[in-house]
Amino acid sequence: MNPRRTIQAIFVGSFAIVGAACDPPHVPPPPLPPLPRVAGNSAAPDAVEPGARPSRPSRPSRPSRPVAQPNAVPLPRPVIVSLAHGSTTATCGLTADGSVYCFDAMVFEREPDAKNLRGAKILTVSLRHSCVADAAGIASCWGQNGTGQLGDGKPVQNRDTILPVQGLPAVTDIQAAWERTCALTKAGDVHCWGDRSWGKAGDGTLIDENRSEAIKALPGARTVGGAIAIAVSSEHTCAVLSDGSVTCWGGNLNGETGAPRAHPPGARPAKVANVRGVVAIAAGSLSTCVIDAAGAVQCWGGRLGKQTSVDPRFGNAHPLPRAFPLPGPAAQVVVGSELACARLRDGHVHCSGQNDAGALGDGTTTDRDTPGNALALPEPAIDLMASHDSVCALTSRGRVFCWGKDRLVKPTERADDALVPVEVGPPES
Repeated sequence: MNPRRTIQAIFVGSFAIVGAACDPPHVPPPPLPPLPRVAGNSAAPDAVEPGARPSRPSRPSRPSRPVAQPNAVPLPRPVIVSLAHGSTTATCGLTADGSVYCFDAMVFEREPDAKNLRGAKILTVSLRHSCVADAAGIASCWGQNGTGQLGDGKPVQNRDTILPVQGLPAVTDIQAAWERTCALTKAGDVHCWGDRSWGKAGDGTLIDENRSEAIKALPGARTVGGAIAIAVSSEHTCAVLSDGSVTCWGGNLNGETGAPRAHPPGARPAKVANVRGVVAIAAGSLSTCVIDAAGAVQCWGGRLGKQTSVDPRFGNAHPLPRAFPLPGPAAQVVVGSELACARLRDGHVHCSGQNDAGALGDGTTTDRDTPGNALALPEPAIDLMASHDSVCALTSRGRVFCWGKDRLVKPTERADDALVPVEVGPPES
């Protein structure tokens, strides 16, 4: 068996048809002039896998990226229209007809078992399970199910077949993270299922993960209503409400819910102070970032390059939302473990935070307290995804570039860290 196929099967598995409708044929946009390169700029790749709560048993290490096969025959380049979001090392995306492709630096490949999948509009991939949603808002999941994260009422029964989540109304977003899943419905309700330990379900319970009650195998009652966006990490969840405020719940070891670090996990949703006018949100295992209507970005929790805002009332215990300074308004922000990258409305990408593996894409391994120059991408970015210590960008021509941990794959050699963006998949013909 191809070793790369074995790893991809963890993330993709077997697919069933989700939705019958297909989008009209996609015509790639005409070539765009490259973004101006700034002196000292470099590109950097990917980030994934959230950090674990110290009291937990250690999580299995991320599978090592396979050695690229020098004689592999690249498949025709698919036109990717959006990237998968979630806490994963896999780089996956959707094509215009809603097919799922996963790829590395050598080959784009659609899993054979996924050949009948069409119509997916949203794709989320975690280390243990994956989910899609179609144009009608029907959410379906597959993969491991140790804590009921597939939402089928049958915890511990893993499956490779895509099946709808039971009892879940039509959704506008779904996000998978480690052993749990949350979705935002068209009515603005947030439902979470799977691991409900340490307040992750937001239902008022604080349960140790080793107890059977920590499993929630069906979506059940909503956690919060009136939401317009959600962000889900392995430890906590946040929702943007219709009034522009933010509410968070779950683990809080690094102040990621907006509460003091010494504060216990949030068993129920609680408003984040000094945050208003929010329209978009992203969460990593240690931090949370938001964008307001003007395109300004704020972050809290973690350290994001050792920069910490402190509430004097709590000494060093309470990180406040702090500005993430950018040269222009942001359209998107993604968060890894201790890094964040923002995509501006003009398509430029700027990153800040921990840079051990080159995940800031600036050609160095030096941490940054504030975002650096725009990364050297050949055309504007239209989507980003982040993992623990790497980042990927989808450009306006459907090309995917990644930087960070293990993103530089070489024929006959083990993957290395990419300190600047490198294109994944076969070259364009």
